[in-house]
Amino acid sequence: MAYKKTYARKDSGREKSSAPSSDVRVLNKDGVTYVKAWMYRKFNGFVTFFVSPPKGSAKVRESKRGIKWHSCKVVITNHTHMSRSVFPAWMEPGSHNVYIKDLNMRLSPQTKRVHIFEKTK
Repeated sequence: MAYKKTYARKDSGREKSSAPSSDVRVLNKDGVTYVKAWMYRKFNGFVTFFVSPPKGSAKVRESKRGIKWHSCKVVITNHTHMSRSVFPAWMEPGSHNVYIKDLNMRLSPQTKRVHIFEKTK
């Protein structure tokens, strides 16, 4: 009689906790729209994002394809490694989606998630 070896199923890589690993909120203070987000990853630790438009008037621009956006800055704080970085970003005025091109990230208040995209060569 041959015994069949049983192997434990590999984890799919997703976290087992029911708590979300990221959250995105829109804040309106004195007529200025800010986006605040946080993210937790196993490798990076706890990271917060604060998106603010430039001081003065935020001029809404339109691309050749008709997408409206305005430039803003993102202050990224890594609380695990105690580091702070500032990156340029684009924000869509209607949906408040924030695109950080240097990091291939999108902060989406509708889905309340921080999306990280694969880098293309």
